[in-house]
Amino acid sequence: MPENAPQPTGLELKIPPAIVVSIAALLMLGTRALVAPFAIPTAVRIGAAIVFLVAASVFGIGAITKFSRAKTTASPTKPDTASALVTTGIYSLTRNPMYTALVFVLLALASGLANGVALLIIPAFMLYLSRFQIAAEERALAHLFGEEYEAYKKQTRRWI
Repeated sequence: MPENAPQPTGLELKIPPAIVVSIAALLMLGTRALVAPFAIPTAVRIGAAIVFLVAASVFGIGAITKFSRAKTTASPTKPDTASALVTTGIYSLTRNPMYTALVFVLLALASGLANGVALLIIPAFMLYLSRFQIAAEERALAHLFGEEYEAYKKQTRRWI
């Protein structure tokens, strides 16, 4: 970390979001054994899942493209190595489009499962990311980019 940079504590930045979303998805799949699906036609469930997957693609690809063009890191475990603050494009809608894309993936899975218990895992996933991933990233970005980042935080929501 750069000199005087805030240090992550506890579980912060320890488990990459890809692993966290995988665990959430496995838990969601496990709910099938506990709860029967809602009586929603298969076409509606699949249609909703497709819409959420398209949204996930738009947010995820848009975010990665902006990071690539800015030549900055997309590593979720090393936010202190960011070399640019990206605030345009999809980043003008949310400060965390990559994590929003993961939420859309989980919503697609929940749509396919049509299971209310599976839906409850999504807010838990978001709370975990907010506390153990995003909070540490925000401290690192505030340290690196100061007032520019604080102004961005005031005008752009964490989640959509």
